[in-house]
Amino acid sequence: MTVVSSALYSGVWQQFFDTIEAYVTDPDTRGTKWIWSGEPDKLLETPSFYPAIIVRSAKVRGDENITLGNPGLVNVPMEIEITTYATSAEKLDTVLNSVYNSIDTRRESVFSINGIKELNRGGEVSDTVMRGALKVHYNAMIWEFSFQH
Repeated sequence: MTVVSSALYSGVWQQFFDTIEAYVTDPDTRGTKWIWSGEPDKLLETPSFYPAIIVRSAKVRGDENITLGNPGLVNVPMEIEITTYATSAEKLDTVLNSVYNSIDTRRESVFSINGIKELNRGGEVSDTVMRGALKVHYNAMIWEFSFQH
């Protein structure tokens, strides 16, 4: 999918979502949807929901200015958050490795040719929370990049 400036947010999000969906395998081989665009409308206290990946909407980083040029947006500093949830730290690490590798190994072959340049992992937040009686481990990985068109 080619990202164009008229569909900046949705195009960038779709590029990340499609890459993860195509190259990250469910370690539990459930055969059900497990990669989402936001918090799903289902009980998060259900063990069968995990592991899960949420690819959140892309956004322009901070209060940086968008540079306009000809024929459209030229250099837009952006970021996207990909959050992974699992009921064990080991499974979280397995899924995180797959997510990271699916993006990192396709910097040039997928992302760069579609205008997503200077792609780097910007940071992450990890924690463990209780969902009812269920202990859930999560990691929110932020990828920073410039969209260039």
